[in-house]
Amino acid sequence: MFKAGIENWDEVAADRKLNGWDCASGADCTPVCAWGGVTCNPYHVHEGNFVNELRLGCNGCGVKLRGQLLPGIQRLQHLELLYLDNNEVGGTKSRAAAPGGARHRPACAAAPGGVSSAVG
Repeated sequence: MFKAGIENWDEVAADRKLNGWDCASGADCTPVCAWGGVTCNPYHVHEGNFVNELRLGCNGCGVKLRGQLLPGIQRLQHLELLYLDNNEVGGTKSRAAAPGGARHRPACAAAPGGVSSAVG
C-alpha cells in the first residue's frame, strides 16, 4: 500500500538496507513489525500488526523516496507518526484520508522537503 506509490522503491530499499518490505504473498516473510522503518505498538503485537510509526526520513541517506502517498495509507488505522522528511513524496493527507480518521498537524500536506506528521 505505501511502497506502491514510490517510484524508486527498490533503489531506496537497497540503499537504506530496508529489510522485510519485499515479501511475496504466501512466502515465509519477516513480520511487518520487524521491517526497516516500521514501529509497532508493543502492547498490541499479540493481537495483530498495529503499525504506529513509519520512519523513512532521508537525513543523510543516499537515495530519496520519490513518488506519491496513495489513499491506501489510511488502512494503517493505528498510525501515529509518518516521518518522510527530506524525500520527494507528493500527495496530501486530509483529515478524511487520515488513518483511523485521526488528526494531522497543518504541516502534513506534502511539501518539496517531504512529509512529516504526528497523528493523534
